[in-house]
Formats: sequence, C-alpha cells, structure tokens
Amino acid sequence: MSNKKILVLPGDGIGNEVMAEALKIIDWLSKTRSMSFDISERLVGGTAFDKEGDSISDETMQEALDADAVLFGAVGGPQWDNVEREKRPEAALLRLRKELDLFANLRPAVVFDALAEASPLKLNLVKGLDILILRELTSGVYFGQPRGVSKINDNEEKAIDTQSYTTSEITRITRVAFDLAKLRDNKVTSVEKSNVMETGMFWKNTVTNIHQKEFQDVELFHMLADNCAMQLVRNPKQFDVILTDNLFGDLLSDIAAMLTGSLGMLPSASLGPVAENGSRAAMYEPVHGSAPDIAGQGKANPLAMIMSFAMMLKYSFNMQEDSILVENAVQAVLSKGLRTADISDGADKIVSTQDRVRLLLKNLKTYQAANKMSTKFNIAIAGATGNVGREIIQILEDKEFPVDHLYLLASSRSKGQAIEFRGEELIVEDLAEFDFSKVQIGLFSPGGKVSAEFAPKAAKAGCLVIDNSSHFRMHDNVPLIVPEVNASALEDFFNNNDRSNIIANPNCSTIQMVVALKPLHDQAIINRVVVSTYQSVSGAGKDAMDELFNQTQHIYTNKNIEKNKFTKQM
Repeated sequence: MSNKKILVLPGDGIGNEVMAEALKIIDWLSKTRSMSFDISERLVGGTAFDKEGDSISDETMQEALDADAVLFGAVGGPQWDNVEREKRPEAALLRLRKELDLFANLRPAVVFDALAEASPLKLNLVKGLDILILRELTSGVYFGQPRGVSKINDNEEKAIDTQSYTTSEITRITRVAFDLAKLRDNKVTSVEKSNVMETGMFWKNTVTNIHQKEFQDVELFHMLADNCAMQLVRNPKQFDVILTDNLFGDLLSDIAAMLTGSLGMLPSASLGPVAENGSRAAMYEPVHGSAPDIAGQGKANPLAMIMSFAMMLKYSFNMQEDSILVENAVQAVLSKGLRTADISDGADKIVSTQDRVRLLLKNLKTYQAANKMSTKFNIAIAGATGNVGREIIQILEDKEFPVDHLYLLASSRSKGQAIEFRGEELIVEDLAEFDFSKVQIGLFSPGGKVSAEFAPKAAKAGCLVIDNSSHFRMHDNVPLIVPEVNASALEDFFNNNDRSNIIANPNCSTIQMVVALKPLHDQAIINRVVVSTYQSVSGAGKDAMDELFNQTQHIYTNKNIEKNKFTKQM
C-alpha cells in the first residue's frame, strides 16, 4: 500500500513554529505506529509572496491537488497589508478552498476539563461543552461576483460584495451536517438571516426541504445569526451541530472558540466531496492566526495545530485509534497544569512551545506503552485470600476493570476457598500448581518470600507481574512505579526486549508521599526528603491483623500478651 501524501504549508508568523512541533508528533507516530507518510513542504502566504511573487504558486497548488491531505499553519502579517488583494496571504487560503472544493469546514469547540476555568464564561456554562460548527466554505460573500470598488463620480466611490448560494451548494453542506449530527447528539441548528436577506430565506427553505425528505430522524432548529451569537455566550450547551454559511460561520466559530478559553486550542478540518474512488480532498488548520506579535518567541500554543493533525488521522485516513491517542495525550498534558501563555490564568506554570510538545511526546510514549497490551485481560491474583489480595479483588470489581477471566491463587492450605467476584463465586487455586501462561497480568501480594519464588516463574511464562511485596523494590531491572508520578518509565520498560516482566510498587506510605510531593517537585526541584513513617499493621498481612486483634482483646481481659508475628507488643 502506498504511503499517504501530506502537503505541509507552514505559512507565516507562528505558523512555522507550530508546524515544526506538529511534524515532531508525525515523525514519532511514523516511527512507532504502523503508518507511513510522504511529506512535502511548500511556501504559502506572505512568505511565498516575498520569495515567489504570489501567496501560492501554481506548483504549490498542483501539489495540494495531488496530496491526500494538506496540513496548513497560518498566514498573514502587517508587512503584507498593502499587497494587492489577489496576492495577499489570505488569498492563498481562498484559492486552496476553491480549487480543492473544500466546501465543508468543521470547527469543533470543545472545553477540556483542565481548561474550563480559562473560559471568560461561568464554569457551569462551559464545563463539558462540545459543539461543532459546520461552515460552508466555498461560496457566499467571500466568493460571490460581482465584487470590487467602482467610481461613481469624482467625489464618490462604491464597493460591492455579492452574497450568492445555489441549491446544490446548500444541499451538500446540509447533508454533511445531518450525517455528523447522527454521530453526536442528533441535533442541527441552521443559522442564517432569513428576516432580512434573500439568501437567508433561500438557505432556510433549502435546509428544511432536505430535512423533510431525508433526515426526519434528526432534530432541526432554525435560528437567526445575531441571536445565535448571543445564545453562544448565554447558553452554549443548547447547541450540538451549528450549520451556517461562509460569512456567519467565520464569525460564529471565532465566538465559539473563545468559549474554550483560547483560539490556540481549536483545530479545524475543511473537507471536499467524496470522489468515486472514496477519496476526498481535505485541509486541516488551527483556528488561530499567524500572531506576528509573538512569532519567534516560543510563546505559541501548538496544540491546535497538533489537534488538526489528529482530525486528519480521523477524517482523511480513518485512523481512529491513532487520532484518539493524540487527543488523549493532549488531555494528559493539560491536566498537569502546564500552559503556554495564551491559556494561563496566572497560577499555572508557563512552558514554551517546544516544552509543551516535549511533554506531549512523553505522554504519547506512555499511552503507546500501555496500548501494547490487549484491552481485556486474564488476571491472576497471588495472595488472594489475604487482606491486600481481597482488596485488589474489590478494586477490580469497583473500577470495572476489563477482566476476561480472574484466577485466585494462594497457598495449598487455602486451596478450595470460595471468594465472590462480580456476583460469582471463584475457587482459590494452589499458587504452586498454577500455569501463568494462561494470564497476561499477575497481581502479587503474597509476601516477599513467596514473590521471590513465584514472580520470576510467572514472568518467564509471559505474564506481566505487578508485585506488591518488598522483594523486588531495589532490583535494577525492575521499575518501581507509581502511575501518578512516573508512569512514563513504563515506556522504557515495554521497549526493552530483555525486560524482567516484573513491575514493583513502593509501600503504601511511600506512594502517598510521592503523590503529594510530585506537584511540588514539578514547581521547584526537591533535592532531599527526610522521612519518618508509621506503618499500618495490615501491611504485614492477615496474621499481623489477627495478632493485633488478639493482643487488644488480651489487654482488656487481663490475659498474657502473645508475640508471634512481631517481636514486640503492638
């Protein structure tokens, strides 16, 4: 199968910076996932005008037509304000949209939980917001003819822009809107100015006609554009898919973008019609502009550019899993409270454009490592009859962990006991007799001696052992993991062909401590920690708990205190 052809057009200003970071993500995915891209790069916008005499050359346009998808940065800047209109940076965008017939512009406005408080609106209005603005992109006032400035007399001139739409232009964008709504909350709000514009009434009637003939199973609402602008800041969650024309889509999508807290967070996709061979022209770009005031300073937010690439994976290449991988990594970076300046509320730690992507790559590697395992697991619990083992069983049930088959293991004297899991009684098996090749994961909590004997055997059989005992905690080839703190260390572990197949976790006191220390260490490096811990008796298992109970009982009944598990009285 031939490689997928991507034309990269960085453009002007911060377009070059955010594109450079997106290419790092593409490069990593190419090396670690089953995908290959043929990437070519051309000039566009003001940079192209300076070097090639036009904002987009015929050669670049032909490459765009030949590509499977175009990844676009941003164009424009004050130094090109006086260039003739046909060659200004923005003219390149219009030509790409028109000649590629990119009629459907998808602009999602999603508020990430970690950024909800960055929105200028109240938290209850925007938390969980997920709307999609579908903008018709190749007709309307931006392309209508006649247009221009003409002279009336020596003292008077006249400027004309023409708003024009045909039935077929409205019909095809309407069908896209209803199809997308079926994949979401099944609701479309069509937006126009039918009260004062002929094209507005024509738009409304055409959308209504398509709805009645083909999509009655989808809810349809009509709204005037000025009212929609007000409703977006008054009650944005009422919307699902907003369908509108080129001009109003341009305005409303920028309003929706600010609901999320920053233009720097929002991607977009522009799609053409589906060809007979199933392919379609497409271009992906961040909603933000070229921001010349911060260009070259490392302040640009690259996430909208990277999320635009994630949309490319989804809509052009049908790589849903890879798209979700990128989206999840973005969520993880945001959840750590690390921000570029545009989305900082003053309390966050500010990071540069390059640092943001380094963190994103780190999270991608972590997710990649985790995804190497199957999605449903056969699991064995060694030490299942002890306090810790029983707690693990309960956690697997409470967290609805994807367990295919659960095996409960203990010593020969506990063999045959029944323990309930998800409403079913499971019989405890003898650890010494168990075949670990039947499971992908072994959760060990039988104590250090037993783990030392059986964990390596399980690992050799292909089982990934997560050990809760103290035995492996200081072994060089066994990573000591607290997921909230150093999950990224799993990447090296899974990439090591000579790995031990054993992962250890610290004791309970250490886990709690390092989780609390991690955010402090991220803000100001901690060089030394002095620790005094007071361990719970339960950490030594069921026998220790029984001894504590008996000693307590004997104190109140004036009986002799027996010391078996511990050398001293508790």
